[in-house]
Amino acid sequence: MKLKLINNNKNKLIIFLTGWGCDSNQFRYMKSKNYNVLIVYDYSDKNLNFDFSKYQEINLVAFSAGVLMSCVLKNKLPRLNKKIAFNGNPKNFDSYYGLSKELEEKFRSITHKTVVPFRREYMVFNEKELQLCNHYHSSRSIEDSNIEFNMLEKYCADEIDVMNFNLIMISDSDKIFTLQRQKEYFKNCNCKIIPNCAHYPFFKYDNFDKIMELV
Repeated sequence: MKLKLINNNKNKLIIFLTGWGCDSNQFRYMKSKNYNVLIVYDYSDKNLNFDFSKYQEINLVAFSAGVLMSCVLKNKLPRLNKKIAFNGNPKNFDSYYGLSKELEEKFRSITHKTVVPFRREYMVFNEKELQLCNHYHSSRSIEDSNIEFNMLEKYCADEIDVMNFNLIMISDSDKIFTLQRQKEYFKNCNCKIIPNCAHYPFFKYDNFDKIMELV
């Protein structure tokens, strides 16, 4: 894994487990006045090497494949105050709760030529968000992301200790982890629906302080 610390000289920390193919560059517009933010990405390994000891409060925000990784890394994470999940669950490769076989093949076959149409169809809600998505995009290579995708599939094959989230945020127009399937999976959890939103929610929730206020 790769880590990027946004140091705002605070004694409170947010661990941000990003989604598949993401990097820290993609989230450079997201701000916080009240927290340091540790952006975690590239799950081609499970090495989480970070000193959490100086923080008085530690929170978790997990997005998409990051929700799976919150469970994979559960025993490596420190004691968490708030735990918020966006548009994901631990069953990434389950044909019902996760990716359909057709969608899995689309992920595996993304190229530099098809990545923008893929963003338009699956990641964003409208053309304005697409423009932002194309501007604030991951700088990782397709090949690098494919390695990560294969590792995520391997993690899903292992027994997973599910994370107990305080809040599950679900986009109403997500075509990857759909509204109905997410509601079914998290039927006993505290869920909130994000209106007029596709899989990528962080042009609506672009401030970590406001995300923490959701709980």
